[in-house]
Amino acid sequence: MYTKISAYQRQEFLEKCKYLFPEMNMYAHSFIERRIAYVMEQMNIMDWEKFMESMNDSEFPENFMAKFIVPATEFFRDSEVWKVLYHTILPKILMFDPCVIWIPDCTSGKELFSLLILLEIMGVRKRVSVIVGCKSKHIIKNIQKASYPLHTEMILQSNFKATAIPFDIGDFYHKNVNSIVFQKHLLETVTFVESSSILSQNPPNVSFVLYRNTLLYVSLKNQHTFIAHIYKNMQYGGYLALGLKEGKSVFEIKTLFSLEYPDELIYRKK
Repeated sequence: MYTKISAYQRQEFLEKCKYLFPEMNMYAHSFIERRIAYVMEQMNIMDWEKFMESMNDSEFPENFMAKFIVPATEFFRDSEVWKVLYHTILPKILMFDPCVIWIPDCTSGKELFSLLILLEIMGVRKRVSVIVGCKSKHIIKNIQKASYPLHTEMILQSNFKATAIPFDIGDFYHKNVNSIVFQKHLLETVTFVESSSILSQNPPNVSFVLYRNTLLYVSLKNQHTFIAHIYKNMQYGGYLALGLKEGKSVFEIKTLFSLEYPDELIYRKK
């Protein structure tokens, strides 16, 4: 197993892929090194030179990004956040016309389906446009299948129960032998955008941005670049939800947003 990427190898990789993945050099160096090592293992390439040669393959960008991103999240992760969204944030953003929700960096689709289920329960899903950025076609196709391993049902049920929202979550999916499959009509108002960088996405008039647990992997000096780009695309008074371990350390975020819900790390554009 290839377990260590040197700083020199990281720089060699970044130089070669700067046009393929323009956002790559904005990640923390340690994160890049760990993920390259992981991708090499998944591709069964143990030799650095062979890995560099593989980058010449036309299929490399798609295959690499499908493995490089970190899809680790849960349905309704951090239940208090989803409770605030349901009772407070989503009703407020419905006053915007148009009402646009942006998920700039979607990996597994679990937060997307969590959001869509809330909108469906509220009876407003068809009134809201949801723009979803994904770093590869492979990710988009997987999300559109709406299928997840059966063992995720227990986490889904537990996290949703913790929100205390009075609804049977089981109404939104059915079980197969090895999976749960969500109702695909939930995706009717979702537009998927394949994009290697959040900076190349410019959805207009965004009312709410769900951008949780992504800044953890971005170098500190570049976090503000991403937040400023999000700010530029939002309507005044719109909301931004960050991960519970993010936000407070982002450079100058307080000059752009007011922290409306400190415990849930939900900000409002000034």
